[in-house]
Amino acid sequence: MQNKLIEYLASGKAVVATSVANEGINAPAEAIIIADEPTDFAAAVVALLADSDKAEKQGRCARAYALAEWTWESHFLKLEREFFAAIR
Repeated sequence: MQNKLIEYLASGKAVVATSVANEGINAPAEAIIIADEPTDFAAAVVALLADSDKAEKQGRCARAYALAEWTWESHFLKLEREFFAAIR
């Protein structure tokens, strides 16, 4: 499930998900809408469909977050920083 959420964020589209789906991903509020109840989830989807500017902005934020935090390169760079910190 979490890999799918990362894929959705990286697609640059607005995302509505549950807090359980976002566990471990920790996408910030500007990149994702969290809705745990079915009525809240449906309302969030409808609101995004009604406001294309908001959906587009959220999609851009979602993609930026995915690229900054969830690419092989970003993980490698974090690991590299930790290695250098450990040997100093």
